[in-house]
Amino acid sequence: MTAPRILLVEDDEDDVLFFRRALRIAAIPCELDVAEDGARAIARLDAPALEANALTGVVLDLKLPLVSGLEVLRWLRAHPTLHALRVIVLTSSNDTRDIDAIHALGVDAYLVKPVGLDELVERVRTVAALWGLAR
Repeated sequence: MTAPRILLVEDDEDDVLFFRRALRIAAIPCELDVAEDGARAIARLDAPALEANALTGVVLDLKLPLVSGLEVLRWLRAHPTLHALRVIVLTSSNDTRDIDAIHALGVDAYLVKPVGLDELVERVRTVAALWGLAR
């Protein structure tokens, strides 16, 4: 059986490093793919070789270069085979317009990025529990 696969869409290298570390500390068994901007996320998700069920879900930042996280979410929800893919927004944005927009698009959860590693580990555990990955 292959490990679950998550696509992390995050442009901050430090946040990617901390997310990987939090997965390890939380003992969440998964493969982590990373897209550094919204355009790369869409390209990766739209790749002909990607099967709709190949990903467990997407962890998405909203404030991304090239294509925003909100636009990535809109694209996903309009996609004929990926529209039901589980998406959790993990962002520092607390703009109520962003929050309203992502909820209207059917995001699975909205989580604010924490400032410390211990809090991030808890957020990662929340993601894992929502997706049935927690032990």
